[in-house]
Amino acid sequence: RYIDLHMKQLQYSKKILEKVSFDRELLSKEYKKAMKLLSKDEAIALKLWYESKFVNVTGKWLND
Repeated sequence: RYIDLHMKQLQYSKKILEKVSFDRELLSKEYKKAMKLLSKDEAIALKLWYESKFVNVTGKWLND
């Protein structure tokens, strides 16, 4: 039950980030907020997902 609740929080965070990705400032704000709310393991998973989704290997945004 505990794991299920946290997985839902991680999935919810991803959904929010996708919805606000049109605005980099808002995206950054929501990402920081999500990182504070998630457990350490979830935060790592979110960071990996976030970087693969929004940042390329040079550190630049994918939509630049």
